[in-house]
Amino acid sequence: YNVAPMSEGLVVDMSSRIRLAEYADIKDHGIERCPDGSFLHIYSLSVMNDSARAARYSSDWDIVAEGWVEESVPERAHNDMPVICSEHLQGVAFTNHADMRPTFFEIGPDANVIDTHNLPIDAHISGGAFKYDAASDKFVVIANAEPGLAAYWLRRDLTLDRVVRFEPIPSLDRHFWPQGLMRVGDYWLLVFLGEAYGGMYLAGDGDVYIAALNNDFETVDTIKVSENIEGAI
Repeated sequence: YNVAPMSEGLVVDMSSRIRLAEYADIKDHGIERCPDGSFLHIYSLSVMNDSARAARYSSDWDIVAEGWVEESVPERAHNDMPVICSEHLQGVAFTNHADMRPTFFEIGPDANVIDTHNLPIDAHISGGAFKYDAASDKFVVIANAEPGLAAYWLRRDLTLDRVVRFEPIPSLDRHFWPQGLMRVGDYWLLVFLGEAYGGMYLAGDGDVYIAALNNDFETVDTIKVSENIEGAI
């Protein structure tokens, strides 16, 4: 896995790429910038995704620390992980197979687990987003929720404050994979996948959409980014 600089014209300079933490049989990755400019990296291992490791980097992508989150634990899905690196909470959440609820692993400065928390979320959060919202002093987790999505607002002690269910584009047959979330002023930008009709895209990929939402997660505007063809590669 590499990181490479990009110009203002969105040109990637692969000649200046930096190799990140390495381990055998790496699968999925989640990387978040922390408040001090450093980065937290979580990655899953093995075909079964039964393990995960953590790495911390400086703002210049020098490796600061590496450690295990879990090793050979088939009870949880370690792929497509929502990662958070905020002033108040840093770590990663994984979905438990038994009850489909998430466990949060708090990661310390040495990239090892310092605590675990069972989150009060009744949804599969793989492919979701996890952010701290300074305006409300709460955490927000975006997860799949048929027929649309759900925003789980958590207090600082990780108890549930409220759940907001929403459909950014009601005409879509399905919303899923809401992994990109960013606050911009009084609004939120959410990147997700959607299917416009009941057909089967290859591997259920759908199309990429961006929605601008207000504080109540009501849709202000949307953009369709991709134009995939059903069943096409």
